[in-house]
Amino acid sequence: MTFKDLVINNTFGSLIPYLIEIDNRCKGSLEAFESAYNLILKMDVVNDGKTVSVMWSDPDDEEAYIRVTNLHDGEWEECIGRELRVDENVNLTDAALCAHCLWEITFWGFSPDDEAEHFRKMLNRS
Repeated sequence: MTFKDLVINNTFGSLIPYLIEIDNRCKGSLEAFESAYNLILKMDVVNDGKTVSVMWSDPDDEEAYIRVTNLHDGEWEECIGRELRVDENVNLTDAALCAHCLWEITFWGFSPDDEAEHFRKMLNRS
């Protein structure tokens, strides 16, 4: 299953409680998350052969969190087409998994253009 498959199979409304659980500050950005979700729905997938790993940051730590890797090391069309590899000890519903992936891909911006602008500004500061 790919991130794009999760987006297709889950409504944005089903992701909201999980986004807020991941980070309560998401409440103030739900429209931006929905915009990113809708953008992903419209995107064509490009297969780059990479995978996305989903794991606990440190299963023995009381403050462990879900880590999602490889969702911002390429174009969004590539990232959303990557197969998801979920560790055995990670038990999430599809909606929760989709929310974690959406949160991760939007970490630097709510669209590829936002992300590029963020990095452009960051690089021009130095």
